[in-house]
Amino acid sequence: YSLLHQYALGNFQAFTLAVAKSPAMLHFLNGNLNIVDEPNENYARELMELFTMGESNGYTQADIVEMARALTGWTCDDDDCGPASYNSAKHDNGQKTIFGQTANFGFDEAHNLIFTARATQVSHHIPEKIYKWYVYQNTDPLVIDGLATTFQNSNWDILPVMKQLFKSEHFFE
Repeated sequence: YSLLHQYALGNFQAFTLAVAKSPAMLHFLNGNLNIVDEPNENYARELMELFTMGESNGYTQADIVEMARALTGWTCDDDDCGPASYNSAKHDNGQKTIFGQTANFGFDEAHNLIFTARATQVSHHIPEKIYKWYVYQNTDPLVIDGLATTFQNSNWDILPVMKQLFKSEHFFE
Protein backbone atom coordinates (compact mmCIF):
# COMPACT_ATOMS: atom_id res chain seq x y z
CA TYR A 1 0.00 0.00 0.00
CA SER A 2 2.77 2.41 0.89
CA LEU A 3 4.59 1.63 -2.37
CA LEU A 4 1.47 2.54 -4.33
CA HIS A 5 1.31 5.90 -2.60
CA GLN A 6 5.03 6.52 -2.95
CA TYR A 7 5.18 5.77 -6.69
CA ALA A 8 1.62 6.51 -7.87
CA LEU A 9 2.63 9.49 -9.99
CA GLY A 10 6.36 8.81 -10.03
CA ASN A 11 8.69 6.65 -12.02
CA PHE A 12 7.04 3.46 -13.20
CA GLN A 13 10.31 1.64 -13.80
CA ALA A 14 11.46 2.30 -10.23
CA PHE A 15 8.01 1.31 -8.96
CA THR A 16 8.14 -2.00 -10.84
CA LEU A 17 11.48 -2.85 -9.26
CA ALA A 18 10.39 -1.78 -5.76
CA VAL A 19 7.21 -3.86 -5.94
CA ALA A 20 9.19 -6.86 -7.18
CA LYS A 21 11.33 -6.80 -4.04
CA SER A 22 8.44 -6.23 -1.68
CA PRO A 23 7.61 -9.13 0.66
CA ALA A 24 3.97 -9.05 -0.42
CA MET A 25 4.82 -9.58 -4.10
CA LEU A 26 7.52 -12.14 -3.34
CA HIS A 27 5.00 -14.10 -1.31
CA PHE A 28 1.96 -13.62 -3.56
CA LEU A 29 3.63 -14.65 -6.84
CA ASN A 30 6.04 -17.20 -5.37
CA GLY A 31 9.17 -15.14 -5.94
CA ASN A 32 10.37 -16.36 -2.57
CA LEU A 33 10.33 -19.91 -4.00
CA ASN A 34 12.26 -18.92 -7.13
CA ILE A 35 15.68 -20.50 -6.63
CA VAL A 36 18.58 -21.54 -8.83
CA ASP A 37 17.72 -25.23 -9.24
CA GLU A 38 13.93 -24.72 -9.33
CA PRO A 39 13.03 -21.47 -11.07
CA ASN A 40 9.41 -20.45 -10.55
CA GLU A 41 7.84 -18.66 -13.52
CA ASN A 42 4.87 -17.06 -11.75
CA TYR A 43 6.31 -13.61 -11.15
CA ALA A 44 8.29 -13.51 -14.41
CA ARG A 45 5.12 -14.21 -16.41
CA GLU A 46 3.03 -11.62 -14.56
CA LEU A 47 5.83 -9.05 -14.73
CA MET A 48 5.69 -9.15 -18.51
CA GLU A 49 2.03 -10.03 -19.09
CA LEU A 50 0.20 -7.90 -16.53
CA PHE A 51 2.63 -5.37 -15.14
CA THR A 52 4.65 -4.07 -18.09
CA MET A 53 4.01 -5.26 -21.66
CA GLY A 54 0.61 -6.87 -21.94
CA GLU A 55 -0.48 -10.38 -22.78
CA SER A 56 1.50 -12.07 -25.59
CA ASN A 57 3.09 -8.75 -26.52
CA GLY A 58 6.80 -8.95 -27.29
CA TYR A 59 7.94 -11.95 -25.28
CA THR A 60 7.99 -15.72 -25.61
CA GLN A 61 7.72 -18.65 -23.23
CA ALA A 62 11.51 -18.94 -23.48
CA ASP A 63 11.81 -15.29 -22.33
CA ILE A 64 9.62 -16.11 -19.32
CA VAL A 65 11.79 -19.10 -18.38
CA GLU A 66 14.99 -17.09 -18.70
CA MET A 67 13.49 -14.12 -16.84
CA ALA A 68 12.53 -16.45 -13.98
CA ARG A 69 16.15 -17.60 -13.79
CA ALA A 70 17.32 -13.97 -13.64
CA LEU A 71 14.89 -13.22 -10.81
CA THR A 72 16.14 -15.99 -8.50
CA GLY A 73 17.61 -15.33 -5.08
CA TRP A 74 15.12 -12.94 -3.44
CA THR A 75 13.08 -14.26 -0.55
CA CYS A 76 10.93 -13.32 2.43
CA ASP A 77 9.49 -15.07 5.45
CA ASP A 78 6.27 -16.79 4.38
CA ASP A 79 4.78 -16.79 7.86
CA ASP A 80 4.67 -13.06 8.48
CA CYS A 81 5.66 -11.55 5.13
CA GLY A 82 8.79 -10.23 6.81
CA PRO A 83 11.44 -8.10 5.13
CA ALA A 84 12.77 -9.24 1.78
CA SER A 85 16.37 -10.33 1.50
CA TYR A 86 18.75 -11.54 -1.16
CA ASN A 87 20.55 -14.86 -0.90
CA SER A 88 23.28 -15.14 -3.55
CA ALA A 89 23.47 -18.91 -3.07
CA LYS A 90 19.89 -19.16 -4.41
CA HIS A 91 20.57 -17.00 -7.48
CA ASP A 92 21.22 -18.50 -10.92
CA ASN A 93 24.55 -17.04 -12.05
CA GLY A 94 24.45 -18.62 -15.49
CA GLN A 95 24.04 -16.90 -18.83
CA LYS A 96 20.43 -16.13 -19.73
CA THR A 97 18.94 -15.10 -23.06
CA ILE A 98 16.04 -12.67 -22.71
CA PHE A 99 14.55 -10.88 -25.73
CA GLY A 100 17.46 -12.19 -27.79
CA GLN A 101 20.10 -10.68 -25.53
CA THR A 102 22.46 -12.96 -23.63
CA ALA A 103 24.18 -12.02 -20.36
CA ASN A 104 24.37 -13.03 -16.73
CA PHE A 105 21.25 -11.00 -15.93
CA GLY A 106 20.41 -10.41 -12.30
CA PHE A 107 17.19 -9.18 -10.73
CA ASP A 108 17.63 -5.46 -11.44
CA GLU A 109 19.15 -5.95 -14.89
CA ALA A 110 16.29 -8.21 -15.99
CA HIS A 111 13.70 -5.67 -14.86
CA ASN A 112 15.56 -2.85 -16.59
CA LEU A 113 15.88 -4.90 -19.79
CA ILE A 114 12.10 -4.81 -20.16
CA PHE A 115 12.24 -1.00 -20.33
CA THR A 116 15.08 -0.93 -22.86
CA ALA A 117 14.51 -3.97 -25.08
CA ARG A 118 10.70 -3.71 -25.03
CA ALA A 119 10.22 0.03 -24.56
CA THR A 120 7.55 0.26 -27.28
CA GLN A 121 5.40 -2.43 -25.65
CA VAL A 122 5.69 -0.87 -22.17
CA SER A 123 5.11 2.65 -23.46
CA HIS A 124 1.80 1.60 -25.02
CA HIS A 125 0.57 -0.94 -22.48
CA ILE A 126 0.62 1.28 -19.39
CA PRO A 127 -1.05 4.34 -20.98
CA GLU A 128 -3.64 2.00 -22.49
CA LYS A 129 -4.45 0.65 -19.01
CA ILE A 130 -4.71 4.21 -17.66
CA TYR A 131 -6.95 5.21 -20.56
CA LYS A 132 -9.26 2.23 -20.03
CA TRP A 133 -9.56 3.04 -16.33
CA TYR A 134 -10.23 6.75 -16.65
CA VAL A 135 -11.78 7.22 -20.09
CA TYR A 136 -13.31 4.24 -21.88
CA GLN A 137 -12.71 0.56 -22.57
CA ASN A 138 -12.31 1.12 -26.33
CA THR A 139 -9.07 3.02 -26.75
CA ASP A 140 -8.28 5.68 -29.31
CA PRO A 141 -5.01 4.60 -30.99
CA LEU A 142 -3.93 8.18 -31.72
CA VAL A 143 -4.38 9.21 -28.09
CA ILE A 144 -2.53 6.11 -26.89
CA ASP A 145 0.34 6.81 -29.31
CA GLY A 146 0.67 10.34 -27.91
CA LEU A 147 0.58 9.12 -24.32
CA ALA A 148 3.11 6.39 -25.17
CA THR A 149 5.52 8.97 -26.58
CA THR A 150 5.15 11.11 -23.47
CA PHE A 151 5.63 8.10 -21.20
CA GLN A 152 8.81 7.01 -22.92
CA ASN A 153 10.20 10.55 -23.28
CA SER A 154 9.61 11.25 -19.59
CA ASN A 155 11.81 8.28 -18.69
CA TRP A 156 8.76 6.29 -17.50
CA ASP A 157 7.24 8.93 -15.22
CA ILE A 158 3.48 8.56 -14.76
CA LEU A 159 2.62 12.18 -13.90
CA PRO A 160 3.26 13.63 -17.40
CA VAL A 161 1.04 10.92 -18.90
CA MET A 162 -1.76 11.68 -16.46
CA LYS A 163 -1.48 15.43 -17.06
CA GLN A 164 -1.55 14.97 -20.82
CA LEU A 165 -4.60 12.74 -20.65
CA PHE A 166 -6.55 14.80 -18.13
CA LYS A 167 -5.85 18.10 -19.86
CA SER A 168 -6.68 16.84 -23.33
CA GLU A 169 -9.79 17.81 -25.27
CA HIS A 170 -10.31 14.12 -25.85
CA PHE A 171 -10.73 13.51 -22.13
CA PHE A 172 -13.45 16.14 -21.91
CA GLU A 173 -15.34 14.72 -24.90
